[in-house]
Amino acid sequence: MPLRFLPESWGRVFNLNLGAVSLTQTDAGAINIAATNSYYGLILLTPQPHRITALSGNRRFEFSAPPGTLEIIPPNSDFFAQWNVTQTSLIFGAPRKSIQDLAEADFDRSPTELYPPTPGTRDEVAHRIGKLLQPALLSPDGMNELYLDSLANIYWIHLLRNYSSIPEAPEDRRYSGLSPHVWSRVDEYMRANLANRITLQELAGLCNLSQSHFRRAFQKTVGMPPHQYLLKLRIEAAERLLVETNFSLSLIAQSCGFASQSHITRVMKQWRGTTPGHIRKLQLK
Repeated sequence: MPLRFLPESWGRVFNLNLGAVSLTQTDAGAINIAATNSYYGLILLTPQPHRITALSGNRRFEFSAPPGTLEIIPPNSDFFAQWNVTQTSLIFGAPRKSIQDLAEADFDRSPTELYPPTPGTRDEVAHRIGKLLQPALLSPDGMNELYLDSLANIYWIHLLRNYSSIPEAPEDRRYSGLSPHVWSRVDEYMRANLANRITLQELAGLCNLSQSHFRRAFQKTVGMPPHQYLLKLRIEAAERLLVETNFSLSLIAQSCGFASQSHITRVMKQWRGTTPGHIRKLQLK
């Protein structure tokens, strides 16, 4: 399992379809990562004025690392890092085969390799992905698997596009939407499994597409990403149950895929500007 080397005190590891991710928060310190057959990618979310790194026993580099600094650790490479301030960062891990499969599915190029950028390289796109992931990983309502899978997929595609042996990977390839038949299959599956964990891999598999191809095709068909559409379906289902049944709020939350009663209340306030209790009271009137 990727990221099993991380101390538990650094933060929770979230296992995804494409490896794993962890939001780490630590005091000043250091880490030695032994060589494995996985790729690791780091996004620094806070500045590290005197960061020191070394890859595969090569000489150590000391540099100022701004927020958004990107680091890549290839398979079979040892890695050392040291920092002298409290830090927050994201670390991704994915087996080499998973990255090779992703490259083949999206770029028709395999095998391929990811190359480490120059120490201190700031990547604005990776930084934006990190800032989207950070609140999701800290959410008290638990993991939104579809959202995390989507962002992790975007992250690794970005690395393949910009730090790999894939020459001039096209940025603007045109993708068609899902056919009516395929869209109906996906929509029915999502509606039938609102209470369950739904992953990007499952949905892409229904269409015989790679995860990134599916994500783009879904967006073109529906006008929103899969995780937002799933949340929309869950809210609508909860509203129907509030109006048409006497089920408890905790049972409605569970049957519609929300983590808890407080979770569904927060989502309703954010997306509908009201609460489940208020919706039910209006119906009773």
